[in-house]
Amino acid sequence: MIVPTRVRRRYEKAKPHIDAVAAAVRNTVLGYCDQQGYAYVGRVKTLESLAEKIETGRFSRWSEVDDLFGCAVVIPTLAEERPTLEFLESVFTQVAIKKRGTTQKRPDSFRFDATRFYGRLKSYESDTADPREQITFEVQVRSAFEHAWSVTTHHIYKSKSVDWKAERLAAQLKAAVEQLDSLVLAADLSSQTIVEHTWPELTAKRNMVDRLSRLVSEGVVPETLAPKDWSRFADNLLSLVGASGKAPKGGQERGRFTTEAFTKLEAELRAVGAAKLPLSLSFLEVGFGMLVQLGMIAPPLYRFCPLVTDDLLGFFPCVEPFRLTSFDLEN
Repeated sequence: MIVPTRVRRRYEKAKPHIDAVAAAVRNTVLGYCDQQGYAYVGRVKTLESLAEKIETGRFSRWSEVDDLFGCAVVIPTLAEERPTLEFLESVFTQVAIKKRGTTQKRPDSFRFDATRFYGRLKSYESDTADPREQITFEVQVRSAFEHAWSVTTHHIYKSKSVDWKAERLAAQLKAAVEQLDSLVLAADLSSQTIVEHTWPELTAKRNMVDRLSRLVSEGVVPETLAPKDWSRFADNLLSLVGASGKAPKGGQERGRFTTEAFTKLEAELRAVGAAKLPLSLSFLEVGFGMLVQLGMIAPPLYRFCPLVTDDLLGFFPCVEPFRLTSFDLEN
């Protein structure tokens, strides 16, 4: 691509400052993304891309170009958009914000519409003007579905050819993305219309979470023992019970065995009480030890490597037979 000489010179003159802005924004935004568990992507606009943007005729001067550096924060759902914008507003000087849904769009049109934050590095009083503070950058706030759509259809909009079918497909995918984002945002309401079917494993998991979490709310189990994620805890404890050498291989007998195990565990926890439960063990370790004591878990465990620590053995010596097949923390 031939780029006008004056455009090339202006770009080359500004490039060191653009790179400096890119590094500063990247460090700040990426740090936020790491803290929140969000994904991050960024890029400095190439000379060719800049020239094409100028050729659109939408800009009257260099200072109006608003994405010499651009990046995207990929949030799980649209519910996280507002806190992300508040963060950006707090660390950068806001130039403009273009929120999704604020541009005119036909109801049968589906195209890019992510929220965009335009900003500059914060200005610090100085005797000399800092050219970095005059460069506007763009931060897109995309949902995970929007990001997937943007990445997978990028080649369509930046193609060397014009393909009606490809653009139609991109629009159809964008329609699906909007629907997915809406469903996730209103998940509690949307799920009410789904016809529920029974599934023994899920029923057992729900009953276990209800019963054991109730022990915490009643004060039978100290709150400090409560797992961070009840759903993951339930999966792990169900797998542990199912791996027991005493557990039936499947069918209704396995369901009855699991129900019996958790009924006995609940009764044992109530009998011991909060004051006597060891706080140096995790709730799963406590459940493991008690279920071994109760005879519900016995070796060998099928495809399950429990963590057997000295602390666990101190409170529950009965788990000693599982030490040989336990998780190895050293190797």
